[in-house]
Amino acid sequence: MKRIGLIGVCFGMILLLTGCGTKELRCSMSEDSIDYQMNLTFDSEDLLDTGAMRQTYKLEEDEEETLEEGVQYLKEMFEDSDEYEGFEIRVTDNGKNEVYVDIAFDASELSEIMGEELDESATYDSIREDLENSGYVCE
Repeated sequence: MKRIGLIGVCFGMILLLTGCGTKELRCSMSEDSIDYQMNLTFDSEDLLDTGAMRQTYKLEEDEEETLEEGVQYLKEMFEDSDEYEGFEIRVTDNGKNEVYVDIAFDASELSEIMGEELDESATYDSIREDLENSGYVCE
């Protein structure tokens, strides 16, 4: 009987340490020459916890020579984002014809950026519905 109790405690610790109870939402959308990918995690109460988004801009052959200028423009556009804790934007490219804008955030820090508190409506179901209504395909 002690062995079953010990196994139960060990299993419980594993679940606790691995973050059991969290959900993940992966959504994507393509529009013109831009691909959007979004990965969101939700806590055990189904509230938004963290997010990572990637926008991939695909340049046409005649636009490839402006790659450096475009990357520099995007970097300047987002340079002030460093002042916000829990929010990071990176702009990179593949050196050929794609520019990537990666955004990562911690939902607990979003209220400072937005200027208002993130309310209880930022749930898995409501965010999934909003994204799908906006044209995203979610899995």
